[in-house]
Amino acid sequence: MFRFVLYSTLVLLMSPAFADDFPANDYSPEVVFIDPEQPVEGTPRVVIDAPDMVHVGDMIVIDLSASIGTGFDLRIIPSPPTVRVFNEGRIITAATGDAPTEYLFIFSCALGDKSDIQTKVIRVETKEPPTPPAPPEPPVEPPVKPTSLASKVIGWCSDVKSPSAKSDAIKLQQVFNTLATSIRSGAFSDVVQIMDATKEANDRALGVNKDHWRPFLTHLSGELGALFDAGRLPTIESHAEVWTEVANGLQQFANEEVQ
Repeated sequence: MFRFVLYSTLVLLMSPAFADDFPANDYSPEVVFIDPEQPVEGTPRVVIDAPDMVHVGDMIVIDLSASIGTGFDLRIIPSPPTVRVFNEGRIITAATGDAPTEYLFIFSCALGDKSDIQTKVIRVETKEPPTPPAPPEPPVEPPVKPTSLASKVIGWCSDVKSPSAKSDAIKLQQVFNTLATSIRSGAFSDVVQIMDATKEANDRALGVNKDHWRPFLTHLSGELGALFDAGRLPTIESHAEVWTEVANGLQQFANEEVQ
């Protein structure tokens, strides 16, 4: 009963209009407001474990189990739709209602002739709607390969006098196709790296037959310069498309050799 009077005192302080209803005599025990950071031995202490915010539709759960004292009392402003109290007042659950609001929880416990009062404001906010999943990435379509460069590659290959032109072309096709994939993956930071890697891979692929392919490589080098001047190679990534076109022409040449 004495804690009810304490709560009435606190509410009246917040609501001056009710001052005339305050009892003439106050027989409640001494109120001690405890600093949670510096508890005093032998005094009651309300320890609140509760969230600062919950969403509409969630359940508010408050745990006072770490408190020191007995006879827990509770007041909530405004009143939630439902309140349940367990474990002699040390566990409280409350419904949030169906709209955003703020609840002021006032807790009290006693130890001997002293009481402690602590408060907790818990906000009820609207839950943000879940972010819809991003639409799946469309499949990456291979770039359209102009037939002009592939046709040129086939023509240059036709003039190669290597005794193993077909197998050489297949090896070069693998080189340009692999490098195109590496370019798309971001393996190169500048064009010089691409050119150096292409030259080194071509030398390994052709081996002793490189001299037979020098005219082809000269034509290709000149064509790359023309494509650069024409704006076909504005970025590192744009080289992947051209390298794929070269690989396509080499593959077609190798297939024609089989026929």
